[in-house]
Amino acid sequence: MVAEGQSRPGKRIALVSAVVSLALLSALLFYGALSKPRREWCEDMRVGPSYGEVLVDCGFAEWAPAPGNGYRAAFEARKDGFYQVNVTVRSGDGRNLTFYVGHAKDVPDQDTFDVRNATISKDGLKDLWRPNPGDTLQLDVNALRPKGTSGWQNVSGNATVSSLGGVAFNVSLSAPVVTGDNYALGADIPTAGLPVGAYAVRIQLVDQDNTTNVTEGMAAFALNPADLSPFSFPANEWHVVVSRPFLLATLTVNITGPGGIAAASIDVIAPNGSLQENDKPMVHPLILRYRTQVDLPMMTAAILSAVAAAALGTWAWRKKRLVPRRS
Repeated sequence: MVAEGQSRPGKRIALVSAVVSLALLSALLFYGALSKPRREWCEDMRVGPSYGEVLVDCGFAEWAPAPGNGYRAAFEARKDGFYQVNVTVRSGDGRNLTFYVGHAKDVPDQDTFDVRNATISKDGLKDLWRPNPGDTLQLDVNALRPKGTSGWQNVSGNATVSSLGGVAFNVSLSAPVVTGDNYALGADIPTAGLPVGAYAVRIQLVDQDNTTNVTEGMAAFALNPADLSPFSFPANEWHVVVSRPFLLATLTVNITGPGGIAAASIDVIAPNGSLQENDKPMVHPLILRYRTQVDLPMMTAAILSAVAAAALGTWAWRKKRLVPRRS
């Protein structure tokens, strides 16, 4: 039996409001813990707005330049082969610098004897910016012979170094060092007399017991001047990096010049020799900067907590007010 003056519907509404508010609070706290990004750089191939875009649209945050001296641009790398990237930067006082990056895309065949990895280094370091004309570079090739594959017991190899400018010469790979089903081969690549530019390295491995069995791989490098002054690569930052998602390559360059960098752009020459990107701008990455110390899920959770507290307080006040005291 309900005491005189007590509002059972009001009590139920208050309880439902409190339960719903607390449930939403828990869900939003869980969402905030999972989805809050550490950094907001670029998010390729996504559908719909990002978490950061929602915060910016709602006025809780803004995009701000990332620390450092980096500039980046992406280009499609759908086809296997050699991509030449010409990077042009302009300093704040109007000076220009062009340097080169070579990028090779080669997706190995997982079911046959094939080149799995090919790298080029200078003095054991694989940084893209290190090679200069006159250096002797090291080519390291790793191939894999899948279980059950016939042949490929005796392997020899060579590599052809070429450029779009007409340079072409061959180097012989060393006899393979075989460890289980892995084959490691190598060669020195002399660059004395070569001009600055990007170079493709086309690798060919041959089964000496059946010379119709031939497999190929790909690597790339670029030669740039040792002295880039008045430009320079800043210390403690990656100078030139190419990330390699399956269909998209992203080039990041960290560089400074007199008066800073006013603009940077890339030209990309595709494997078929066509100009794929022409003077495509490079941009300085942005990161998310919160306008307050509370982001969207946390602020929403705080509001719902206040609503829940108000609902419980209202219910308690109504109960005390409407239920008559016993004499």
